Amino acid sequence: MDFSSLLDMAAALAVTALLAESYGAIRRRLAGENWAPMVLGVLFGLMATVQMYNPMEPFEGVLVDMRNVSIALAGAFLGWRGLLPCLLIAVAVRVDLGGVGSVAGVWGMIIAGLAGMIWARKMAHFEVRRFPMLLLLALAMSSHLLGALALPRDMAVWFFTEAAGTILTFNLLAVPLIGALLERENRRIAEENRLCAAMTRDPDSGLLTAAAFMRDLTDAYGARSFGTFAGFVVITPQKAALPGLLGSFRAAPVAYVDRHFLAEHLSHGDLAGQGRNGRILVPLSDVEFGRSNRNTYGLRQALRSGLGPSASNVHYDLKIIDATDPSTFLDIADTLVGLDRSPLTEPKASGNRAALQTKGATHVRRGRIFDPEHHEGLFAKADFLIERSRN
Repeated sequence: MDFSSLLDMAAALAVTALLAESYGAIRRRLAGENWAPMVLGVLFGLMATVQMYNPMEPFEGVLVDMRNVSIALAGAFLGWRGLLPCLLIAVAVRVDLGGVGSVAGVWGMIIAGLAGMIWARKMAHFEVRRFPMLLLLALAMSSHLLGALALPRDMAVWFFTEAAGTILTFNLLAVPLIGALLERENRRIAEENRLCAAMTRDPDSGLLTAAAFMRDLTDAYGARSFGTFAGFVVITPQKAALPGLLGSFRAAPVAYVDRHFLAEHLSHGDLAGQGRNGRILVPLSDVEFGRSNRNTYGLRQALRSGLGPSASNVHYDLKIIDATDPSTFLDIADTLVGLDRSPLTEPKASGNRAALQTKGATHVRRGRIFDPEHHEGLFAKADFLIERSRN
């Protein structure tokens, strides 16, 4: 292997490493969206396509590409929702390229993707997946070499004697390195989630964060009679945005409504909280709910007139939501807040997998991220129910 081959390999690794940047950015922007892993799967499939069209030649007559690295990582980090579009793109391109090795190449890609998914399931109970585990992923996905058995006998013999060792070496280098970058993004996002969960109010508007809103609302609801709250005012700031995928990447509309403004119009304005996409929720007392049109008239007029120096391009949709049934009040609140339910999750357990796999224990799929805000809301509900049973 000469110096130019080493440069080609370094370039291929650098290009593949871009997956880590896209992985982190899309996970942050599309957290909670059901099709987020599909978007990432498309990117991983496109990366596999780039690798197929730019093979390396470390030795004369031996062509190597890293398409199976992207596919295996899709299976390991994106679950089946991400692996499926990745495989569809890669298989379509490989079939289009044709050649006697087309069938073997397709089988190899399928094996690599399935190996990544199996590895993810087996490693789901480890909080941190370290380098030896990623090295095990490289070994597992290298089973794609068995796809060469679909080649004619003489070509299969040549492949296993001349090319298989080189491809295995590249897998052992590339998969742990790129996988470590993806794991680093997972850890960073988990830390960001913990920091966000620790916040109680938005620093600009003073509105309660989603988790803090559910906690404080539950406490206030449990401290009073069931008739105290009977509904919600839901304020949704809206801006013109491109529909579909491009619209999803635009920043959420900025709400120029703060809790002091809301407190001027509603008795529980200080308890106003944030939901997804800039949504603002304010609980209504039973008296306010009975006279909702009268009590929210001034608020509607103020929202229509515009707030803040740059609020003229923001329009507000104001709705009154009925939540008079005490048994479903908190469930309605949780639904309105819309805490993220991301399909790309952090592993839940730690360290000793054997100790955690007790009888009846469920296996958490790697494709989902631990959601501290959702758990905060669940614990708040539990505290409320315990307190109610005592009283």
